[in-house]
Amino acid sequence: MSPARTGGLAYWASGGSVAGRHGPMPLARAVELLAFFNSEADASLRRGDEPAARFCADLALELGFALARAASWRRCGAA
Repeated sequence: MSPARTGGLAYWASGGSVAGRHGPMPLARAVELLAFFNSEADASLRRGDEPAARFCADLALELGFALARAASWRRCGAA
């Protein structure tokens, strides 16, 4: 993984779904990916690789925000 981000978001909410640069993804997969990014951020920090840790943490935050927005949208639609 490169610690250099490209332009734009990698993950976002679209209605009650999460999408990424490769299209929509199941919510369960997004949660798995969030756990992976968190794990990699922790491992990179333990290795002293701060740029990689920041990169993974940034992706985790972006994905977590997309998951939260998708969940919020779903709750609003269920009312």
